[in-house]
Amino acid sequence: MVALWCVPVIIYFLVQARKPQKTARDVCATLGLQPGTKRGYGYAALIFVVFFALSVGALKLLPTELLNSSGTTFGRITSIAAGIAVVLLAAGEELFFRGLIAGVAFRRFSFPIANLIQSVLFFLPHLLLLSVDLRFWPLLPLQFAIGWVLGWLRYTSGSILPGVIIHVLTNVLIGFMIS
Repeated sequence: MVALWCVPVIIYFLVQARKPQKTARDVCATLGLQPGTKRGYGYAALIFVVFFALSVGALKLLPTELLNSSGTTFGRITSIAAGIAVVLLAAGEELFFRGLIAGVAFRRFSFPIANLIQSVLFFLPHLLLLSVDLRFWPLLPLQFAIGWVLGWLRYTSGSILPGVIIHVLTNVLIGFMIS
């Protein structure tokens, strides 16, 4: 799954960096692969607290048997390998959705349109939760909201790194909670 998110980014980087008018640094900036601002990391801390609390609340809306059923792994961290997978998946999603999709969209459209595009595209694969069990629906509004807010953070900080930190921390902590 990580390759699914990273391969398009690598291809974009290689194609764009070959253009005479672009440098590798320019392409990295488009992808949000730069340090970001102190203010961005401050916003990230606040966003993390809010969305982690909302995530815990959304999980409490799910029936216990849903999270404990044998066919549902749902980000459980039961081994070091599972923990690494959770980290890489969250970082890969940020690289693809906030790096590539948002980075290109922010250059071509106004912020509201670009952020809506990347938020909807981030939301679509999360709809697959419903194919596991329709009772996962309480997580979906939160998935869209997180996508939108992380897009805003990417836009204001110029970097995907604050969003990567939020996404990784949230997924890892939730993964430990439900394991």
